[in-house]
Amino acid sequence: MDPMIVAGAIACLGLSAAGSAFGTGFAASAAVGAWKKCYAANKPAPFILLGLVGAPITQTLYGMILMFIMLGKTGVANAGLASVLLGVFAGLGIGLSALFQGRAAAAACDAQAETGQGLTNYFGALGIVETVAIFTMVFMIGMTAVANGGAGASRTWYVLHVRPRSEKKVMEYLSLGRGFRHLPFYTKTTKTRGRKVKRTLPLFPGYVFAHLSSEERLSILKTNLVVRTINVFDPRTMIHQLRQVARVARHADNLRIVNMFKAGDYVRVKYGPFSGTEGFVKRKGANATLCLNVEILGTAVEVSVPPGDVETAKPPQHLQG
Repeated sequence: MDPMIVAGAIACLGLSAAGSAFGTGFAASAAVGAWKKCYAANKPAPFILLGLVGAPITQTLYGMILMFIMLGKTGVANAGLASVLLGVFAGLGIGLSALFQGRAAAAACDAQAETGQGLTNYFGALGIVETVAIFTMVFMIGMTAVANGGAGASRTWYVLHVRPRSEKKVMEYLSLGRGFRHLPFYTKTTKTRGRKVKRTLPLFPGYVFAHLSSEERLSILKTNLVVRTINVFDPRTMIHQLRQVARVARHADNLRIVNMFKAGDYVRVKYGPFSGTEGFVKRKGANATLCLNVEILGTAVEVSVPPGDVETAKPPQHLQG
């Protein structure tokens, strides 16, 4: 969950609630003073003043609605700063509406208790002030949709399996639209004729990550640059992992892609002194190595092998099943 999106959502609710607190406080103080005057003059205290006192409370509800909408965007990348700005300014607009509605309600309480007339006019005036909060909420809902990839467009995370050496072309095509796209790079240093040469290469060759609508997905498939699209069922986890990878890639020049294995996988060692050895993955060590169980004469031998030196293999016939 993006902490900046959460911060924006909390700011929206907090500022809206603060405005409601001040507004109801002003109105409640005026209502109590008006009731006191009525009791002192042996007049009935109008109960309807409670309706005027409670008018600014609805702005808290508007802030809560916006908060839940913003929290629903936690799976969207690069939406953090926009969400903070939207949350703060939406909260200020709604909160100030509540505050000044409370000031108006305070004056209405005093007038209603003194004259007993004009209640409809008072509620009408309060409604106009509250309209500012309603307009702010509606406008910010639309802005939230735009900030997270386009108003009214339902987008889904995909991993695009692209044709060889087509990653940059796909990124250029996607840049013409409004969907978010991501292609992790890393810097590889090689020696050419005694000179060090640095090259920027895709970290995951053949794959581009994109947040697309159904129309955008069909459009990119028609370019013949994409072989297939892979649905992402847990975008939050994927975004978290990609951020970690991007952070490491910025500060390291010795990255390499290795296979991911789990306990119970049958693998074969490709490089090093144990090349050709086969066995089952038993566990991961502290140094990110793999321990293999290798059957020799009915016994087991454990050996630590770097994960980049092994590949998935097919178990022998007698071990299958």
